[in-house]
Amino acid sequence: MEKNNITFLAVAALGIAFGFWAFMVFLSRGKNAKAIARKMKFGALLLTLNAAVTCTPQQPTCYEQAAMDHFYFPEYNTDVINLKLSENDTISGVLVNPSKEDYYYMLVNEKGEYVAHNKINISKIDSLQNSNFVIPLPQDTGVYRLYISLEAEKDSSLYYYDFNLNIH
Repeated sequence: MEKNNITFLAVAALGIAFGFWAFMVFLSRGKNAKAIARKMKFGALLLTLNAAVTCTPQQPTCYEQAAMDHFYFPEYNTDVINLKLSENDTISGVLVNPSKEDYYYMLVNEKGEYVAHNKINISKIDSLQNSNFVIPLPQDTGVYRLYISLEAEKDSSLYYYDFNLNIH
């Protein structure tokens, strides 16, 4: 039997027992001490069980919010994306559940100089709100930082995603 079913049955049984003893107190017009004591015990158990069930930290939900504007590169599952300049002139990725039409990228070299800053070309690919995007790579080898943002500003603190690129 599942945990939810056991909890439901326990609450139902305690509720019936509490109702029975409350009815017994009513019939005795509050003069039966034994009935009052049992009614109080079952009421306390019922309150305790309800509090324990509703105050547990991780309640399962039937709906979880989808992540908005999640960028990733399916071909690269590491912290540093290694690319060969002879084989790649762009890098392709996926944007999950976009909230806007326009996104921007910025490439910064290891000296902290801006190499590229432009709008990302995004194409809709499926009904699950996933979109492909392509970013052109610089023509020089080196270590770069790729920043992705919702804003067109050239400020790295406004960029929501950043990736390390090693182009060789």
